Amino acid sequence: MIQLNLDNNQIDKLPESLGNLTKLEQLDLAYNNLHTLPNSFGNLTNLHKLILTKNTIDIELNFENLKKVYKKGCEIERQTAFKWTGAKIQNYLVNSGKTQEELFDDLFQMDDLLSFNELCSSMHMVEDDLELKWKSKDTERTKWEENEVFTDGRVERTQKEYEDYSWAMFYQDVPLVIDDYEVLMLLESILNMPVPVVDSAKLNFGFVSDEGRIIELGLYYTGIVEIPEALVLLKELQLLDLGKNNINLIPEWISYLTNLNSLNLEQNNLYSLPIELGELENLSFLDLSHNNLISLPNSIENLFGLQYLNLQDNSLNFEQLSEILEMHRRRGCKIETIRAFKLLNT
Repeated sequence: MIQLNLDNNQIDKLPESLGNLTKLEQLDLAYNNLHTLPNSFGNLTNLHKLILTKNTIDIELNFENLKKVYKKGCEIERQTAFKWTGAKIQNYLVNSGKTQEELFDDLFQMDDLLSFNELCSSMHMVEDDLELKWKSKDTERTKWEENEVFTDGRVERTQKEYEDYSWAMFYQDVPLVIDDYEVLMLLESILNMPVPVVDSAKLNFGFVSDEGRIIELGLYYTGIVEIPEALVLLKELQLLDLGKNNINLIPEWISYLTNLNSLNLEQNNLYSLPIELGELENLSFLDLSHNNLISLPNSIENLFGLQYLNLQDNSLNFEQLSEILEMHRRRGCKIETIRAFKLLNT
């Protein structure tokens, strides 16, 4: 057998020339930092075994190449290897009750799909209502076999009735509803490490929960470059700390986190913000310091409850913001503006 073993290194990118190894039968890429595979990867049609365990490969960007080798009968070891992008994929995963391993097999066995987008479009799921429907505590309960193992063995379904939910999932001895649990599993696959339970998520890495829902999430100094789309499922999230990362885009769906009252975006690579940020009517704390912002959306004036706004170390246009900032000051908002504004020619 012709083999190539590259496991347990710090590899974050593979050369296009890898696709020239057309006689390769086994390839071990486990425990690296791979986010994507070379475009030529689909040429490795003689692969019998591919080991991708513990990477964070974007399933969307690599869909076509992975499908080619999978269809040729390649066995793929893939525990927590993939980043599952796209709202439809993520919500299908949540609503199906399947593990990521099972979902992978479902996706790549569909012969008639030409692209990842067509795959998303073909999925049978509820478009408008992404939340699972839970039975209230006054209705009949669904009983599960005691200690039924779910996914990786750390999580169990139990007969114990927890608050208003028909059943709860246990994550590090903390019960969570299934959508919040799936978000944590996705984050673990992206970061290649467990997301711990903490006392406070501010300036921290971890989460705080209440009655089965995540109410605080800290991804402080984790090195992420984009905000995982699955966070939109955290309906009760009140605090989100994304400080000291490499994020350059705030997605429009941020407005769906309607309970958010504290948002830390300090020390990222932001040049602009979406107008949807102004729809976070419960926001009281917003830290935008140490970014590359040159403007703010006018909708920021709609944040009527804002009590703290940090704009330090940006290159903002004072003329554009002066009225908005004065409006917030009159409302009692404390605003930090040291080195916030670029010098304008007069």
